Amino acid sequence: MAGGLFFRKVVMKIFGIIASILLLLVWGMLFVIKQPIFFTDKKIEDTIQWSDSKKLEEHVKILSSGERFTDIWLEKASIYILSILKEIGIDESGIVIQEYSVWDRNYHNIIVRLDSISKKEDLRTYVVWAHYDGHGLLPWADDNASWVAGLLEIARILPGYMERANKNVELVFYSTEEMPNFSTQTMWSYIHAAKNQNIELAIILEMIWYFSDEKWSQSFPINAMKYLYSDTWDYIALVSNFSNFGSVRKVKNLFQSYLWDNSSIWLDSINAPSLLVPQISFSDHSSYWKFWVPALMITDTAFLRNKNYHTPEDTYEKLDYERMKEVVDATVYTILYIDK
Repeated sequence: MAGGLFFRKVVMKIFGIIASILLLLVWGMLFVIKQPIFFTDKKIEDTIQWSDSKKLEEHVKILSSGERFTDIWLEKASIYILSILKEIGIDESGIVIQEYSVWDRNYHNIIVRLDSISKKEDLRTYVVWAHYDGHGLLPWADDNASWVAGLLEIARILPGYMERANKNVELVFYSTEEMPNFSTQTMWSYIHAAKNQNIELAIILEMIWYFSDEKWSQSFPINAMKYLYSDTWDYIALVSNFSNFGSVRKVKNLFQSYLWDNSSIWLDSINAPSLLVPQISFSDHSSYWKFWVPALMITDTAFLRNKNYHTPEDTYEKLDYERMKEVVDATVYTILYIDK
């Protein structure tokens, strides 16, 4: 009898230890996946010139007014981007136009290179991307005229503060993200990642202006995620894989620092294996993962939120430009102060 009681106690103790270990593993996994932030670095300076919601709306309206899959429209879009860069005072010596051909079509990227004032040889480069192409004869306001407009505003603001940025920055407008290039080696992000290993971080800007306070409006690639994330469209998402845990942590800390003090929206993040959640790799950041270059995406979660995604209803008047401004400002703040 005593022996049986002793055995049961030992078994219960072993089960308790196993349960505790499993619980710790679950909590550890949730920490890696969701990365909660309990404190932030307060570095915000009021002297920064922030973005303009009216300019953002104007850019999106123009950039989503044509059939963005056609060669004619892509040419018009690139001309518009270059005209705005000239208008805001970007020196021509800082603009590089890369021309290339794929699938019997001609494309080109527009790169704005902003070098640190310090000119140190060991400075690494942060690359910030937004694609201006579309697939099909659709307006594509959220995907991705939204972030092209945001990147134009970043290009207007950032040069005046490069003395604070102990880093080099490349702002890239490019045109081969959508089909037939999507998820192939013909995406320029793949070509760029293969040739450039001196990149500290690639930040991909992909759909960020669709917000709502409606409950039960957010969907998820895995049903269990609804227990970890909000079901309302009132947040921004930072998306990456497990190996970029540290990069997401840095960006999230700065992004959230700004939003907590200056915004009506909030931030969430996910670091997950793409084999389990393939949707996390649905843009240019995954090209960099193939070459072990740190990369993440800033997004409104695309088709998981915006039911107008890839339809004729993805038009400029449906987007929230005041919240859009807040995201652009948080992005500027993050670029300036990351790794400072």
